[in-house]
Amino acid sequence: MLGAELDPKEYLDRCSEVFRTLDLGQIKGLADDMYAAWEKQKFVGHQRQRQ
Repeated sequence: MLGAELDPKEYLDRCSEVFRTLDLGQIKGLADDMYAAWEKQKFVGHQRQRQ
């Protein structure tokens, strides 16, 4: 667990490193989908695959 082994500055530096690796296009797409669902008063969630 990062917070248990790192001081606050080290932890935030590590978070920054990880944030820089994120695909901002995917995050924006997710935010757009969530907002569209909210506008339609629908739930946003993970669908289970049927077996």
